[in-house]
Amino acid sequence: MSGWACARAAARLHLGFIDLNGELGRHFGSIGLAISGQDAEVIARLAAPGLLDVHGADAARARQAALQALAWLGMSGGVRIDVNAVARATPDSVPARRSRWRSRAPWPRCAAPEPGA
Repeated sequence: MSGWACARAAARLHLGFIDLNGELGRHFGSIGLAISGQDAEVIARLAAPGLLDVHGADAARARQAALQALAWLGMSGGVRIDVNAVARATPDSVPARRSRWRSRAPWPRCAAPEPGA
């Protein structure tokens, strides 16, 4: 199927820290932790001109981001967006505590969307 694009990223948990007395020279810092076994996937497909159709997890937030992107691109729609949470199997040969980068585990690819889906 032509006219589609997909992006997939590992889920992350971000923790924020506040330096209450300011001795460290900055007031705020954070750390992000990857969540093993869960990815977020966004699939965008061409649709009828002027149509913006958004489905899936946190669709309202995805719709707002799509509206901003379409405005920046000077477009009025013509896209269907699906936001999915995707379980990722960890290969048996890769210990769960090791990161994907260090283990060289392959990044899963997005599958082509079903026709008419």
